[in-house]
Amino acid sequence: MQHDTKRFSRASSLLLCALLGSWASGCAEDLTADDAAGPAETVVTAPDGDAFTTRVDASSSDVWVYFSFETGGQVTPTDPSNSSDWDLAFQRFHIISNGGASGSGGAAVATLIDQAFDDVAAAPSDGYVADQPDSDDDDSVVNSAFEEGDGWYAYDEATNRLSPRAYVYVIQTARGAHYKLSILDYYDAAGTSGHPSFAWAEL
Repeated sequence: MQHDTKRFSRASSLLLCALLGSWASGCAEDLTADDAAGPAETVVTAPDGDAFTTRVDASSSDVWVYFSFETGGQVTPTDPSNSSDWDLAFQRFHIISNGGASGSGGAAVATLIDQAFDDVAAAPSDGYVADQPDSDDDDSVVNSAFEEGDGWYAYDEATNRLSPRAYVYVIQTARGAHYKLSILDYYDAAGTSGHPSFAWAEL
């Protein structure tokens, strides 16, 4: 399936404005920063060569933001646990996929550690993991495939900042499609936490 770039024309303009403000991070908030009023659009996607770049305002500690690769934007499922309309959901530094303990969509995630985003041309045949029920840890969030092993980020205690690991994730969606994804940042142009951005493309 080829995405129509016209679908993202308005979002592209919004993202360009953000980019002009600089991708560089300033003074960052910590992981438990107070929730702030979000922008008019919670999810902004723009074409980026043969791929797309999306930034999500996931700064709320109470609300999940649901994302669909098919539309390239936010969706609002009536019942997220029983909907195939969404693929990923974001809340602060948590990322879940629509499968296993997170939803009935059958989504699963494969983590590619030693490959660059541009070099991934086909979906792997195995290695997919669905979200698992929450274990005995510090939160009540399911054990996400994105947080399996070392997880998608490294945390620097000295600076209180998250840095994405150089991993490529391949998401098998509820519709049987496959998308590669690389997390780019956890902060917006002003250095505010809870605004993950990622590159993605269909395989």
